[in-house]
Amino acid sequence: MKRILLLLLALTTLSASAENQAAKVHALFVFQFAKYTGWPKEDAGKPFVISVVGDEEVAEELRKATEGKSIGGRGVDIVSVKTINALPTSDVIYLGESVNNMVNRVAKSQADRHVLIIGSTQGLCTYGASVAFVWGDNKVTFEICERNMARHGLHMSPKLASMGRQVP
Repeated sequence: MKRILLLLLALTTLSASAENQAAKVHALFVFQFAKYTGWPKEDAGKPFVISVVGDEEVAEELRKATEGKSIGGRGVDIVSVKTINALPTSDVIYLGESVNNMVNRVAKSQADRHVLIIGSTQGLCTYGASVAFVWGDNKVTFEICERNMARHGLHMSPKLASMGRQVP
């Protein structure tokens, strides 16, 4: 856990030039969010699926970040889709900027699933995302809505959750 905290601290203090590397930063955060979320045991043995909607750069960076790694003992599959209509059954759904306006629809369509919905811009927790990125003052942080996570039967590590801004 100490390693993740150091990594996230380093990432949150990135220089302005790092905004050009947003895809890499988002991918690393998404992977860490997935690792430090409590997942139900009933999915053991199935691949851990992270779907990236509308952002091929983040999908590619996630493929690099997760190569040969697992989450909860499950191998990781990264699926890139262009629209929310093409979403497979997923453990994590990352919504790229072009589809952020669909977060409410995605949250409703996934209401009965154990899924972590991550938005790429601030304010999306209000509309159903569990986590949303916030860029500002030359750094990246995140919002977290534990209520939305609980709706999907999930919980995040308290240490990691405390690093984000809680959204009711």
